[in-house]
Amino acid sequence: MRKQTLVAAVVGSTGVVGRELLKALCADPQFTTVHSLGRRAPLFEGPAPDKLRHHAVDFAHLDASTWPHADVLFCCLGTTIKQAGSQAGFEQVDRDFVLQAAQCARQARTAQLMLVSAMGADTSSRVFYNRVKGQVEQAVVGLGFQTVGIFRPSLLRAARTEFRPGEKLALHLMRLGDYLVPKKYRSVQAGAVARAMLQHAKSKTRGVQIIESDSIQAFTL
Repeated sequence: MRKQTLVAAVVGSTGVVGRELLKALCADPQFTTVHSLGRRAPLFEGPAPDKLRHHAVDFAHLDASTWPHADVLFCCLGTTIKQAGSQAGFEQVDRDFVLQAAQCARQARTAQLMLVSAMGADTSSRVFYNRVKGQVEQAVVGLGFQTVGIFRPSLLRAARTEFRPGEKLALHLMRLGDYLVPKKYRSVQAGAVARAMLQHAKSKTRGVQIIESDSIQAFTL
C-alpha cells in the first residue's frame, strides 16, 4: 500500500531543532513539499532541495490569507530572554508568535501541529520560562487541530552559536552525568527531537499527545 504524501510547514527552521527537522523533512520522500516560514531563509550545505519553499514573514504581522496550506505545522520557534531583551520580548516570541502561527495554520486547514515545548512546562509553575511554555501548550490545544504533538525535551545537545547563561557548563556536566540521573533528565540530541516529531506526524495519531524527554531519547542515533 502506497503511503499518503504530505506537505509540511515549518516555523523556527533556523534554530537547533528546526535545522535538523528541515533536513529530515527534505530527505523524507513522503513529504513532497516543505514550506519554511521565517525572517531568514534556512541555510543548506549546497543547493536548497527542490521541494523546499521559503516564505519571508514577519511574525509580528502575520497574514493568514497568505499562509500556505500544509498537512502538518512543525513549530520549533523560540528564543532566549537575552536575545529577546526582556521577559516581555521572550513571551512575545515563545508564546504570542507561536500561537499566531498556529492560528494561521488552522485557518489554512492544517490538521496536525507538532510543537517543541520544554520539560517542566506548566501554567502554574513559579519558573517564568516553564510557565510561558505551559501557557502556549494550553493555548494551541484549544485551536481544534486533529492532532497535537507536544515535545518536551530536556537540555538540548547541539552545535550552538550562543549558549544561555550557564548552559555550556550545564551541558558539559550533563554529558558526564547522563548515566547517573534518571533518563527523563538526561540531555537530548536536537536531532532526536526532530526525528520524534517527524515520526509522530507520519503516524497521524489523533488527539493530544505529550512526548516527554525520556521518550524522545529513543530517537537518539
